[in-house]
This record gives sequence, C-alpha cells and structure tokens, in this order.
Amino acid sequence: MRGEIRYHISLAKRLWKNTHGQVSKTSVGFFFFPLVFGMVMLLAPAVWSKTIHVPGDSATIQAGIDGTVHGDTVLVADGLYIGAGNRNIDFLGKAIVVRSENGPEVTVIDCNWKGRGFYFHEGENLESKVEGFTITRGYVLFEGGAGIKCQDSSPAISNCHVINNTASCSDYGGGIYCRNSSPIIEECIISGNEVIIEVDFSTSMGGGLYCTGGIIRDGIISHNSAWCIGSWGRGQGGGIDCDSSMIINCIIYGNDALWGGGIHCHASQFVNCTILFNSGSWEEALVTSPSNFINCIIWDTTDGSIYGDATVTYSDIKGGWPGEGNIDEDPLFRDLDNDNYHLMATYCGDPYDSPCIDAGDPSILDDSLDCWHGLGTSRSDMGAYGGANAGWPTLVEGEKGQAESLPKDFVLLQNYPNPFNSGTRLRYNLPKPGFVRLYIYNVLGQQLKVLVEGHREAGAHSIVWDASGFPSGIYFARLEVGGYSKTIKMVLLK
Repeated sequence: MRGEIRYHISLAKRLWKNTHGQVSKTSVGFFFFPLVFGMVMLLAPAVWSKTIHVPGDSATIQAGIDGTVHGDTVLVADGLYIGAGNRNIDFLGKAIVVRSENGPEVTVIDCNWKGRGFYFHEGENLESKVEGFTITRGYVLFEGGAGIKCQDSSPAISNCHVINNTASCSDYGGGIYCRNSSPIIEECIISGNEVIIEVDFSTSMGGGLYCTGGIIRDGIISHNSAWCIGSWGRGQGGGIDCDSSMIINCIIYGNDALWGGGIHCHASQFVNCTILFNSGSWEEALVTSPSNFINCIIWDTTDGSIYGDATVTYSDIKGGWPGEGNIDEDPLFRDLDNDNYHLMATYCGDPYDSPCIDAGDPSILDDSLDCWHGLGTSRSDMGAYGGANAGWPTLVEGEKGQAESLPKDFVLLQNYPNPFNSGTRLRYNLPKPGFVRLYIYNVLGQQLKVLVEGHREAGAHSIVWDASGFPSGIYFARLEVGGYSKTIKMVLLK
C-alpha cells in the first residue's frame, strides 16, 4: 500500500508538470501539498489498519476485539475456542472483521451451554463482519439468539456453521436472532437449533433463524425446531420465521414446528429456494401472509405445502398452486437419500432431465452453468442452484466419485459486456479453495465496492456488478486470493 501511495504521488507530479510546466519548488509545494495530503489521507485507513492474531497476539477472541479500532481485523487461528472471552463475544459497535484463518470446519466456538457466540447490539452495520466459524452448544434463557444475536444492528455474517444451539423459555430465534436489524447472512449452515417455550398461550418463533429484515442467501437451514409445550401454546417457523426479509438460493429442509414446520413468514420474498421435507403438526410446512415465491421448489411431505396468502410464480409446488409458470411435477433430485438436491440432467450422467430445468422466470438467467449449478441455457432453473447464484461452491466429486474438471490456474477474466451501461459480469477461476477478495475501485484508487470477500471453494465463479448508481467512467476490478492478484479495466458508458 505504501508503494501505491508513492505511485500516486509520482503520477500527480507528472500530471502537474504536463499541465503547468517547470515551476518553482515554492509553487509546487503550495499547490501540490494539499493534493498529496488528500491522497495520503484517502489511503491512510488501509495503511494504518492492523491485524490482531488470536491466540498469537491476544489470548481470546474478545480480547482481540477489545484491542481493535475501526478498520482492523481479528484473525483467528484453527482450533477449539471455549471459555470466557470466547463466548458472548461483543463487537462493541466496531466496524471490524473477525475472521477465521481456514474456515468453520477447523475453527470452532464451543459455548459449552453457557452463553452465545456473537452479540451485536450497538448499531453495527455491514462493515462489522464475522466470517468462517462454527458456533455450537450455545444456550440462552429468556432471550433469543443462542448462536448469534443482532439487536438493532445489521452486521455481515458469512461462511459460518450455526449448529446445535438452544434458546430456552424464549420466544425467538434458536440459532440466530435478528430484530430491528437488516443483516446479510451468506453461505451459512444453520442446523440442529431449537427454540422452546413452556409458558401457556405463548408462541416460539424461528428454531433456526428469526429475522425482521435483511438478506439470507446461499445457505442451508435444516433440522431446526420451534416448540411450545405449554397449554395452547404454539411453535412456528421451525426453520425460519421472517418478516420483511429476502431469502435467496437457500435449501430449507427437515425442520419442524407445530405451525409452519419449515417457514413462517410475512412480507418476505423467496427466490430460487428449495424447500422440502419440513413438517407442521397443526398446519402445513409453510405458513405465509403476503409473501412472494419465485423460481422455488416446494416439495414437502404434506399435500398442499402452503397455508396462507402467498404469490407464487415459476415454481414447482407439490399439490399445485395458482400462479404464472407454476408446475406440479416430481423435481427429480439427484440423490435424495444423501441430501443431494441438485437436479437430474442427462448430460451430467443422470437417467432423466428434471422438469425444473429452464422452467424458471424467463427474465432471470442462471448465473453459473455446470452440473452443480444451472443446467439450462435459455432461462433460469427452479431451485437453489439456479438463478443469480454465485455463492454455492462448485463440488469436485462427480456422481460416481469421478472428479469434475477444475481450473488449472487462478484467473480473473475480462468482464462481459465491456463497455457496459448498467451491469456487467465478472468471472474468476480457482484451482484450489482460498480466501477471495474481489473489489472495484476508480482511477483515484478509491475502493467503491467489495463484490466478494470470503472463503470460496475451487472451481469457476461469477458475480454481477450492478453499476447503475455509478457515473460513466473507467473502473478497475481487482482479484486477490492467496499469492495471486490481477486487475482488469472496465468502461461504464451511460
């Protein structure tokens, strides 16, 4: 970064000389110093931000956070984190990143049934990020969010496994609880959590996740439950209970509750979700009041999977549902016995073609095309692997154990189209898994947008940059992963 500052100073000098010719040192200093000072201040946060290593620099995750200021990173090494300082972890309102080095499989926060994992309650926004942890055995009493709690805060949570947490005697959110919040929750597994209340005439909501806003995408919500064991009590939304939220490219299965085993929702939108094998003891697996379902597969065990007021289009619904483009046909999942909900396709070696291929909304195209994502080229597939989906990892094992071909090198491809007038697609290849950062900056070196920041599996990936809010001009996209980096130039014309 210091090299970049020197480069920008040198560039500014050349621009000055080309424009004004040779002038005195006094005049250069008078006019040039404010420009240099402005550039240095612009780049200073990236220069001065620090990384605190846990346990190298700080013994616990909380101690690491305590030592940060806005813009810093807490980097957590592989291991099992248990005990005080490694549960009830408070971000303290800081715009920082708390990240594991190598992902949730090897970085575990074990709450030991004595508290929760992370707590956001001081107005944190999307600059407050938690990435790459397993959070398990959380337990809270008389409140929600045994794994993660967001109260009046909207952090970014990615690549986390929130597993086997319990909110007891609580109304909301066994795994994750987000109230008056609009978080972005990406590429997370939320499984085996429960919310349970024993008070008569009460309701427990959202065994896996309770949210009143935000975006949940590219995730799995499974085997969660919401129960009330008091007289005339009700548990609702075993998987998710949501209001005014958007759920994109998620698989929601195997959840249970008395009312709405998989989902209980209001004023929410579900796009390219696969929802199946949820059970509601009193009512259907999905209970909705005005909500929208687009490009979804809803294939639950009860006949008539939806109860309530829902607008459903271009979806495969067991038992049928009125709406444009809806079908009622076996979706032909690839391997139900092993929870493989990819669609069958003959060109991938399967015996049949799923009726959900190229059956989605004609205005949506599949973001990635291979045997593990979109399977048709003319329009989107139904279900979690179709549509505008860049987050699902590319699997490396084929149907019969044969490895799918992987890229040989790290590559950032030129965006397409280029020039473009509102949106453009960026594609990159990873020969092995790694922590990926893909961001946009302008000719002054100002970072404008982070498109990808997190762990990605090996394979081909793509993402769309919506530049509708940016003026015409030249922009740059930079990919950083491992020791590889590459920058491409893009032209936005309006």
